[in-house]
Amino acid sequence: MSLGPEAFLRQAETLASGSEEADWRSAVSRAYYAAFHAAQRFHASLPMPGVMPPEGERSGMHAVLAHQLKNPSFPKTDPQFTKSRQVGIMLASLHALRVTADYELDAPVTQKDAANAVALGARIIGIC
Repeated sequence: MSLGPEAFLRQAETLASGSEEADWRSAVSRAYYAAFHAAQRFHASLPMPGVMPPEGERSGMHAVLAHQLKNPSFPKTDPQFTKSRQVGIMLASLHALRVTADYELDAPVTQKDAANAVALGARIIGIC
């Protein structure tokens, strides 16, 4: 069985409608991974990979992907250039929400945060 970004997003939507903070945190995480997988596929379809971050700023594959998408290495005249930058900026923002949801257990995550993450994930998938 194969799973796509849309399945993760549907799960995020279900979790976002839950009644507990654990549901909302999980919704943020699922929304991020839905967007991440769509963005990964989108990046692979571009004419060439985006610019790698400097050596000292390569903190993991998630940050690298967002950086590459924000910094396309093909001409601005290519219609994919603006899309790549948009996806990279939104993915980095959603990643920050996921880090809070998954690792910063003292920071509150609300149902509104979950709904915003789902909406952002859907927007990223739509562009991709």
